This record gives sequence, structure tokens and C-alpha cells, in this order.
Amino acid sequence: SLFLEDFINKYKIENKNIIGIIDSNPKRLHTKIRNYTIYSLEEIKDLKPKLIISTIKNNNVGAYRKIKYYIKENNLNIELAKNIFE
Repeated sequence: SLFLEDFINKYKIENKNIIGIIDSNPKRLHTKIRNYTIYSLEEIKDLKPKLIISTIKNNNVGAYRKIKYYIKENNLNIELAKNIFE
């Protein structure tokens, strides 16, 4: 999301515990924001994160539900943090 990109760049976020960023925009797929690669939602199976934090500001409820549904439907052992914009 653009909100996340602005935040990462503004505060120069560098964290080895962040695997990457999920974005539904196919034009952004496998590009980078600072040192973080952008992945599709479907790639989280292979990335195997322990936790996903949704930082989507616009349409946050719909995007959050989509991530939650994907995790449940694929029986993934991934914690989804509470929607920070609710």
C-alpha cells in the first residue's frame, strides 16, 4: 500500500524480522520498498510468516477479511494481527 511505502521511507524502517510486503497490485509484484520485496497474497504459503500485520488504509476491512479468509481456507498456521485501522 502507498501508506506503508510512505511510512517505511519516512521512518527508514529496516527490520530483519520483516519477510516482505503483500500487495494485490500485479504491477508492484516482486518490486521493492527499501529492502522489502512485494509479494502476492498467494505467496504467503511459501514464505511461512508467523504473523501478518495489515496496514491497508483504504478498503482496510475488505482487505483484512480477504487475508483472514485466505489463511483459513488454506489452513495456514499464521497469526493475523487485529486490523490497525478499525
